Amino acid sequence: MTHESDLSQLIQERAVIDVLLSYCASVDEVRLDDISMCFTPDCLFDGGHGRIARGRAEMRQFAEARLKLYESTSHHLSNCQVQFRSADEASSRSYVFAFHRLHASKRVALLWGRYDDEFVRSNEGWFIRSRRLRVADDDGFDPTPGYATAFERYRRG
Repeated sequence: MTHESDLSQLIQERAVIDVLLSYCASVDEVRLDDISMCFTPDCLFDGGHGRIARGRAEMRQFAEARLKLYESTSHHLSNCQVQFRSADEASSRSYVFAFHRLHASKRVALLWGRYDDEFVRSNEGWFIRSRRLRVADDDGFDPTPGYATAFERYRRG
């Protein structure tokens, strides 16, 4: 690789990470339109335990329904890895620690999880085509109806 291509890849990697960070900030600030605009029009969001949103409109509705439950949230992203499949396609894995204070009970709920994302680039920039949320653990959330846990766990080993 040349110096110019290395620099170009670093710039594109940073652009992907900026989308990841923008998503977290938009969630914490309850900016529903900005949340949905992190995704492609035909996106797939897999929140685990059968919680699926397809397309920006469903993604916005999903986020709105979830965020209504919380008085406040704080999402912290780390260990971001980006791999480019082509000039216009990338995948990423990032880890999230998320604080939630529930409206009704004022109870604190915590999540330690992982986002596995597929990105595409258009003339407008990078967008998440698909997102899969799985967790190592959570604390303080009620189990999802029909499941023993609130969130689907990621596999270890």
